[in-house]
Amino acid sequence: MHERGLEQVQGEQLLRLSKAPYVSIASIRGRTRGAGNELALACDLRYASREKALFSQPEVGLGLVPGGGGAERLRRSIGRDRALEAILGSGDCDADLAERWGWVTRTLPDTETRRLRRRDGRPPGLLRLPRTRISSPPSPRSGTP
Repeated sequence: MHERGLEQVQGEQLLRLSKAPYVSIASIRGRTRGAGNELALACDLRYASREKALFSQPEVGLGLVPGGGGAERLRRSIGRDRALEAILGSGDCDADLAERWGWVTRTLPDTETRRLRRRDGRPPGLLRLPRTRISSPPSPRSGTP
């Protein structure tokens, strides 16, 4: 029996999250780098603390290639050129720049980011909406021009 590498297992978990039938939401209140950034990118919505969130893909600076689908998801979120800049530069990106580029859905004051969760840990109302209701292309009306 062959052993799977951590990167392969992580990639499978992130793929499973990105294709889950429910909406996934990341509340980001600190440094999100490498695998943490890949986890955030696998979520449908990403809300970042304006004061505390930082983003990066530092692997190239360490002589590595980003794994876990991070490069592909980042390219889809912010475009090819900006993804190349972020990955090859390996530097930190603050929350405001991440919002302008599309890396996160929205930035919020830290106090509001903390309030995104209800007492049971779920965002209000959003998880009840099946992802397929908003992810699927509209179906053509049958019999109507």
